[in-house]
Amino acid sequence: HELAVLHAITIVINVSSLFSLPLLPRQKKETRELVASGETSKFWGAFALLSGLTFLIYSTVVTFVTVALHDVYGCFMIFGGTGCSAEESAAPARFLVVASLLYCYVVNFILSYLPILRGEKKSLRDLFL
Repeated sequence: HELAVLHAITIVINVSSLFSLPLLPRQKKETRELVASGETSKFWGAFALLSGLTFLIYSTVVTFVTVALHDVYGCFMIFGGTGCSAEESAAPARFLVVASLLYCYVVNFILSYLPILRGEKKSLRDLFL
């Protein structure tokens, strides 16, 4: 039963990644126009680097803790364990999952769908055709 739930969650997250398609240029022409215009954003560049670095550091720490320090910290829910004691809360692990999902969807919404809602960009129908 748990494997089926995990598989369903994975499928939902993978299918929802289709919502990020408007962030990609449609054709070579549009890509060349973006490069030729020379538009850059220090904020979004730093944001992308910091995000990647944060996720890399977190995954490295979790992997190290669950493999090398499994005897001491492997039971913590935040590292994927079942809990070291009965009073250990699952709130930090749930918060981490919710925060990372919100991060992925909010950034996507701000970059692709909000400009469409404001009328600054084309509609989604035009982006997918």
